[in-house]
Amino acid sequence: MTCNPLGHAARRSLGVVVALCLLATEPATAQPPAPTVNDLVYAKTVSDSGEPIELHLDLWMPLDRSARPRPLVIWVHGGAWLAGSYNAPPPGLRQLLRRGFAVASVQYRLSSQAIAPAQIHDIKGAVRFLRANAARRQLDPERFAVWGASAGGHLAALLATSGGVAESEGDVGGNVDQPSGVQAAVDYFGPTDLLRMQTDVADPPGSAIDHDAPDSPESKLLGFTGPGRGVGVLREAADSRLTEFASEIALAKLMNPIEHVDAHDPPIFIAHGEDDNVVPIEQSVRLAQKLAEAGVPHELQRVAGAGHGFRAMSADVNSAAVDFLAERIGPATQKRRQADAGSAE
Repeated sequence: MTCNPLGHAARRSLGVVVALCLLATEPATAQPPAPTVNDLVYAKTVSDSGEPIELHLDLWMPLDRSARPRPLVIWVHGGAWLAGSYNAPPPGLRQLLRRGFAVASVQYRLSSQAIAPAQIHDIKGAVRFLRANAARRQLDPERFAVWGASAGGHLAALLATSGGVAESEGDVGGNVDQPSGVQAAVDYFGPTDLLRMQTDVADPPGSAIDHDAPDSPESKLLGFTGPGRGVGVLREAADSRLTEFASEIALAKLMNPIEHVDAHDPPIFIAHGEDDNVVPIEQSVRLAQKLAEAGVPHELQRVAGAGHGFRAMSADVNSAAVDFLAERIGPATQKRRQADAGSAE
């Protein structure tokens, strides 16, 4: 989740907000390799106003063409659910390709096009499409991972934790016979409890956004905007057990990764800057605590001195995230699986 240039706090410091938005979505390399498959349509859907929308993805295949089928990392871009693009190559793309991963960057409907749960429906639709076409694209359908930053981190964590939650599935793109789950996930500084964003703000570092405001990114994602509305109103109603906004509160909880954590979730790597003034680090702490309680393998990297954005993460943290994925879905896991299958015969 990056910044909303129309929010109350954003109007006070527009230059800082725009810089943070760019930082969270900016690719880490100036000249990344071109996609192996560019602008592939994975689904046709509509906006909330009924306008037709095609959803696309870009696919990169690893540099080592000998090891097949390949594990896949699905990249989900940030941008406050308001901006960003699948066309911006994922940060760390070269490192993933060198390690033998295929990488897919997927498009999802922005909150200006459709409110939640459209975004998670789209991401799950992309997973099902890629799994249905795994043989054609030389992908291993049993070794899928997701990696997202900011708003993309939120959706990555939600994808990883919401397996079996019918309301989160949708039918975008069809292929409903295919599972939408993944075998590992990486969440970089993503929101995990939309109703607690403002109350999780610590001072320092403070917050560049009034998350409770009716024009905040979270309020727009939930479609709860306008006078007398906003996420803060929903939190107060939820805490007071009021029923006036029951459906909106239920939607917020549906979109909260921490609501769905259970022992069946895949391993999750979490990284968050301790000086992040856009998404409070307590959001990642909340998720790590839930994962620990459920016994889900996970790792939380608190990055001292780091603010919001992929470039705020150190090279060591980024390498640790890739190592985390390699241990769980990388080429070595395929060899172990083949060896286990051979010994069982």
